[in-house]
Amino acid sequence: MDIGKAGKTGKNKGFRLGQDPGGVPIDQDGLAISAHAMTEEELEEQKSGKKNDSKKDLTIKEMVTAEVVAQAVLSREDSLYDLKLYIPEMAAVVKPGQFVSLYTEDASRILPRPISVCEADDKTGIIRLIYRAGGEKTGTAQFTKLRTGDRIRVLGVLGNGFDLTNVPGKHVYVIGGGIGIFPLYELARQVSTLVKKMGAEKQSLTCDVILGYRNRRFFEEEFDAIATESEDLNLVVNRDQKGNYVRVQVATEDGSAGVQGNVLDVMAELENSGSTYPAEECVIYACGPKPMLRALKAYAEERGIECYISLEERMACGIGACLACVCDTKEVDEHSQVHNTRICTDGPVFNAKEVIL
Repeated sequence: MDIGKAGKTGKNKGFRLGQDPGGVPIDQDGLAISAHAMTEEELEEQKSGKKNDSKKDLTIKEMVTAEVVAQAVLSREDSLYDLKLYIPEMAAVVKPGQFVSLYTEDASRILPRPISVCEADDKTGIIRLIYRAGGEKTGTAQFTKLRTGDRIRVLGVLGNGFDLTNVPGKHVYVIGGGIGIFPLYELARQVSTLVKKMGAEKQSLTCDVILGYRNRRFFEEEFDAIATESEDLNLVVNRDQKGNYVRVQVATEDGSAGVQGNVLDVMAELENSGSTYPAEECVIYACGPKPMLRALKAYAEERGIECYISLEERMACGIGACLACVCDTKEVDEHSQVHNTRICTDGPVFNAKEVIL
């Protein structure tokens, strides 16, 4: 089953300026454009790959036809699917927290479906996406029919991801809730790599990965493997003292595993055990339901901890044109001239201080 008709992986050729394959305007260079989404200056930056704002990841956005490497059911009860696509041009540049938009073969569904990148391997060129399928007639339900060798149209890489530039020497909290844990897996992998590097250089970097579930747990083994890797390299000095480690902790609402409660209950246990660090040495990266993010934002502000959150929101165009995925902000947005911002382009990752939840 081929979803899309663009041919081999790479830029779509043959689309004229203004022609709309699947609802996304394409210019003569094969880049997604919108007269209302970006200024001429922003379009030029998009084509050149240059940045004029250090907070944004203005990577080149391409429409490609990707080959399906594999797809498996991750959790039938939760309708979760594990999809791997061969997209080397995106795997080489994607940052943790960014997303791609997938197109269906249904001509009546012109808008794509945004899915966060769970894992990217620049060596194999494979991007891993984990998504929840909706009802029988939804776009995501069509994706579940994809099999190895099939092809699908993908627009990416999109959004603003997590920045790890300043994490060396800090204690990192990677906190996920529900399906919000999946966008954090690549982040945790990269933090684990930094932990090994810092340990080899006799510098400090520590990380607590905290995963929150209602009852059924998924993807826990993958995160556990990251922690095990660090321990196998003998980089753990002491789990409760400054050293180099990645440890994974779980919270379940029904108490079936880990701490009974939510991710903040795990944070409270860490505080009570003395296994925490000074606020100025900590940074929180989080993704999950809005109530969880709201609570973490308050927790961080109360203690003076730097905090970045990835917001989950229904999106339409995915490129900033439709303003369907805005959230309230403290500052006036340059694009809309009101107190909001576009999650698809200015986010989904924000400094928690900048947004109102």
